[in-house]
Amino acid sequence: MDKVKFYSANDFGVGNQLKKAENIMKDFNPDKTCYNINEIIEFSNISKYIDAGLYLKSWSTEDIVKFKVIIKMYTRLIGKTLKTFSDCNINNLFNEVDIDYTDNFWELIEKFNVYKKVSTNSFSELLKQPGARLYEILKYKKLVNHYGETIREHLILDASSAELLLDKYEVERNHNPEAIYFPKELIAQDKETILLNYINSSNTNLNYLSLIVNIKSTSDFTISDRTRLKARKRVEEQENQLFNKDSGTYMETSVTFLDSHEEVVKQEVDGQRWAFSYNSRWIKDNNDFHTLMNNFIFLFEFVDLQMRVTLVNKPQEMGIFEQHVFMRSKNSYTIGVAFQQKDILSKLQIVGYYKELTKMGIRIEGIVEWFFKSYIPEEFNITGFRIKMPSEHSLFIEKCRAILPEMESVLKQFTLYVEDNSIDQELLQMSSGHLLYKNVPSLLEKKYVYGTGEDFKQATYYFFSNQCMLSYVEKIGSKYHNFFDLLMNEEVSVNDYLHYHGQDIEWLIKHKYIEINSEGYIKIYDINRLYILKDLFTNEVINYWRYPLKLREKLDDMELCGVAEFESSLFSRPEQDYINYYLNKSSFNNALDLRNRYSHGTQPSGDDSEDIHELNYMIFLRMFIMIIIKINDDFCIYTENKL
Repeated sequence: MDKVKFYSANDFGVGNQLKKAENIMKDFNPDKTCYNINEIIEFSNISKYIDAGLYLKSWSTEDIVKFKVIIKMYTRLIGKTLKTFSDCNINNLFNEVDIDYTDNFWELIEKFNVYKKVSTNSFSELLKQPGARLYEILKYKKLVNHYGETIREHLILDASSAELLLDKYEVERNHNPEAIYFPKELIAQDKETILLNYINSSNTNLNYLSLIVNIKSTSDFTISDRTRLKARKRVEEQENQLFNKDSGTYMETSVTFLDSHEEVVKQEVDGQRWAFSYNSRWIKDNNDFHTLMNNFIFLFEFVDLQMRVTLVNKPQEMGIFEQHVFMRSKNSYTIGVAFQQKDILSKLQIVGYYKELTKMGIRIEGIVEWFFKSYIPEEFNITGFRIKMPSEHSLFIEKCRAILPEMESVLKQFTLYVEDNSIDQELLQMSSGHLLYKNVPSLLEKKYVYGTGEDFKQATYYFFSNQCMLSYVEKIGSKYHNFFDLLMNEEVSVNDYLHYHGQDIEWLIKHKYIEINSEGYIKIYDINRLYILKDLFTNEVINYWRYPLKLREKLDDMELCGVAEFESSLFSRPEQDYINYYLNKSSFNNALDLRNRYSHGTQPSGDDSEDIHELNYMIFLRMFIMIIIKINDDFCIYTENKL
């Protein structure tokens, strides 16, 4: 479009728009009184630039003063023109509006209170025009309030309105979208009707249909299970039409237990092909329960050396498209390709390990009981834990139902120990409340460290984001993924950057992240602080007591500066989210809800369901192992540091 359009003060096209505006303002004839609707809207767009203080560098002070005078004339012309709008001409005027200016048309209708002169019938006819887009009108609250019933009727009649509802209530946006408003006349039943119309329509988007399946009901937006089921069936129908068995991304993950190689672990990772082989002979030769439990840490790597669960979804393991392009619900647990592959791998590991130990006459359930009944009393002199794991010959559906109460019970017993330094079984039996995993405490006053505040976001963006252009200098090119790697490997001067990076570099100098040496090269001011920031950026959390004393002191300083914050809990925030994703729907609308399914009798049933129950039982065992590792970590740190 050749006409001037205001997008935002930070838009990259500001310069080009101002050049067009300059020519229009210079050609302005104050004696001319008749302008068409597109010229009036263009005047309004030009005014926004000048009112925002956006000028070309070539403009002199005299030019700016002159242009401000012209803007005042524009304002009078716009007001005078808008006063002529009425039922008689509103439709004709709208039909003349350029397609890129229709949103500005509604903006002026609201700003100059034209809607007060336009009847409901005329507005209803206006909505039937081909260029009248409801989402543009819904941006203007006064219009929505004034024409509430009329807008409601059009929303219900237009099945695609479901996408507007989902955009407002469900879709997660990585940028700040413009707010849209729905009339108060649009009640909950109307919203569900719109969704049903959309599900049954021929023009649906699979992404939006998938959102309907997992909608988390709120006071503003709620739907029934029947509607969700209809959406799920429609999703399955469309997926069968769109995707054949050969479509999609190829991923291969394999886990084997063999005695034919010398290595304890042999792994081959080639892109999306992961192959892990474990030495079954070594496992048989080292079959004490201490080692068999430690295998989950050192062989299967369910946790890292800070005892952070590695299986959680990490934003930094996701690609650009996964993070910014794919549609997802703001209420969902984010799942990336890396998360899915780690999840598949860990399931195969525990299934294979379970079968391997069974052949040796050892049950993982027995190792779990040993941990609470023998290891904790012997290692930490703590008694009182009680646990009864599922029996060997139970059906897997029975094992699933039996293991979940035991898992929650040991967490409640651990909570009692943290609170009272003992486990009172009678007090435990008085507790029938629902367990919230975020509320399970830690023995440690400050267990986890998280990055916080705008300074943290700014610093980690500059150093570690692959979207920050500080990682690029012309003499080196795009060799490095981020600014941190560039500084660690190259000699970079301030003069290597273009002028518009000056503000970013000044911020980093001011906050003592970098310094300029005597030769003019950029150097990291405090490498330890950068390593900490990188850890927080990559993993979202640090286990405070698993850091060396020198770095813990650095973490204390960062907390005082408002860049880091401490929390005390058994599970870190990412671990809490991971557990909730699998076990309940307290936090995420796409959660698997496995705990509640077995507790409420809504688990899969049928002749082929035993395989599903077996896999779910392995998931519960995997969760139990993680809980044991976290509890042991708490006891170890508490004992080692004599806290």
